[in-house]
Amino acid sequence: MPDLDFNGLRNKLQNAVEQPPVDKVITRARRRTSRRRLQFVSAAAVVLVVAAVPLLRLGVQRDTVTPASPSDQNFVVAMDFYDQTNGYALGGSCEHRPICDAWVMATGDAMTWDKRSTPPMETGYSGQPDRLVALGSTTVVIDDHRPGGVVKRFFSSDGARSWQEVPIRPSGAPYATTPSPSVLECRDGVVTVLVNRNGFSARLAEQPPIEVTSCQPYPDANGKWWVAGLDRTTREPVVARSNAGEAWQVSALSPATRPAGDTPLAISVVASPTAVYATLSAPVDTPADLLAIFRSTDGGVTWQQTWQAAEGKQPTSISGVPVAGVDGKLRVSQYPHRTDGVWTSADGGRTFTAEQNPNAAEVRLIRSGYLASRSDSASTGEYLTSYDGIQWWSHKVPFP
Repeated sequence: MPDLDFNGLRNKLQNAVEQPPVDKVITRARRRTSRRRLQFVSAAAVVLVVAAVPLLRLGVQRDTVTPASPSDQNFVVAMDFYDQTNGYALGGSCEHRPICDAWVMATGDAMTWDKRSTPPMETGYSGQPDRLVALGSTTVVIDDHRPGGVVKRFFSSDGARSWQEVPIRPSGAPYATTPSPSVLECRDGVVTVLVNRNGFSARLAEQPPIEVTSCQPYPDANGKWWVAGLDRTTREPVVARSNAGEAWQVSALSPATRPAGDTPLAISVVASPTAVYATLSAPVDTPADLLAIFRSTDGGVTWQQTWQAAEGKQPTSISGVPVAGVDGKLRVSQYPHRTDGVWTSADGGRTFTAEQNPNAAEVRLIRSGYLASRSDSASTGEYLTSYDGIQWWSHKVPFP
């Protein structure tokens, strides 16, 4: 009996089976993951829907198969810039599987990155992405999510060279105003301040008179702080603004189309030199369904609805936050549905045209502008920043 050609038989069977399109498989996987981890997080917009956080995260015990490439061994979890030159990145290395080891990188010129020390983070599976916030050029905090809903906060005042654990829950006397620089956070409907000098959180003495759902962590280009939520009586979407975390002034975003049923409502606020924009979206998927756009030319005192979702009307969705450029244009990304361009409005968000743009990505606000990530940013270490909403610079974190 002749020997059977198992290799040839296997190859024939593989060729005979039609493989599903890889891009569709990835899209479905992203949608499933997005639904599982949907939550409101403020990380630089009035709401930051955290699709910008990579699917790979510290604390995930990966399988024991040998990695096929270095990109499968190393990944970025979070990146943040304090200004145009000083930034930090948090990542992981899975060379010693099944547990991934954390690492921290820092840059002082936005080009070269140096490895710094890492706080005693736990790498067990937590189900939540770890968080890094650049509070200053040499001050940074990391929130380490652990199993069982436990979160540990670590603070560094010397450029991530040494770390100390600090309380993550608000403590101490309330702050009458927001110290500069600082970060606003929203927890359980309460607005708190993350303080630059020590990484502690403290409650704001004067709370916005609304049902708070999300905060803009950083002041806009005009120095105003923004908080979003619902009117306690009408349940309509509203935004509150303040110059220093006191004397909050509330404005309604109405009439606005609300999502059906119990679908959450996300509100993002961005400012340009000439106008402030607010977008309403339903963050059920990535990108989120875009519902309405509002524009204010008097610093948020009054708002005009310039765009309303309708059948066949673009843009139908938004990935992250809109980009308000210093050129007066408003740009909306639909990444990853559209990877080669964005939708651009030159008339205050009334009409949009398709614009070719190689920098299409998912966008979030940072203190000095915008940070954008793509679906492969976690594995490549490459992110984009813009400080004017027009030009974008690439930053590639070298894996240690």
